[in-house]
Amino acid sequence: MPLYDFRCDECGARFEKRLSFSQSDTRIACPTCASQHTRRLISAVMVLGVGASGATAEGGGCGCGGACSCHH
Repeated sequence: MPLYDFRCDECGARFEKRLSFSQSDTRIACPTCASQHTRRLISAVMVLGVGASGATAEGGGCGCGGACSCHH
């Protein structure tokens, strides 16, 4: 099951919750103040891949993990 990040609109607390894909749009109560006014956040993801040369590259943005054209 994926791990989702949430933020409470009432108290500002950030928390994580493991939910199935079918539950991903379910309202989740804040563990700090119990408010139902929470929103799911977009999480940063690290992607590991193997290129044609067999070299492992981390990508997703310029860093440079091969996801841009900076050729470092």
